[in-house]
Amino acid sequence: MDVTEELKKLIQSIGIDSQVVDTINPEWPLAGHVLDSLAYTAFVEAVESRFGFTMLDRYSLRVTSLNEFAGLVTDLLREQAGT
Repeated sequence: MDVTEELKKLIQSIGIDSQVVDTINPEWPLAGHVLDSLAYTAFVEAVESRFGFTMLDRYSLRVTSLNEFAGLVTDLLREQAGT
């Protein structure tokens, strides 16, 4: 599974236009460029729902870019699987 592509789908699912999603640079911060504060919260909730874990605020506030989110999701999925 390509976590970055899955995250882009989630961003689109919360109402961000597909043309905007297609132009996301995975290294740039999402907040302020793609997601406002409400959309950022909705994105975190969508990530939690899709991947079946709770993302603590200390994690969700620490990551800023799509690549950082993908890394965090991958780490949390590994932790959840016990590997």
